[in-house]
Amino acid sequence: MKVFVLNCGSSSIKSQILETSTDAVLATVTIERIGAPDSILTAVD
Repeated sequence: MKVFVLNCGSSSIKSQILETSTDAVLATVTIERIGAPDSILTAVD
């Protein structure tokens, strides 16, 4: 089964897609410093 995990903070959003049968991380997305000119988006698959 695939699970989407989302963590929302005041200035960041972090998420992962996990495969529970194998404990594998399928994708990770992080957005940091939301609203600031130097915001960072990181995506890994």
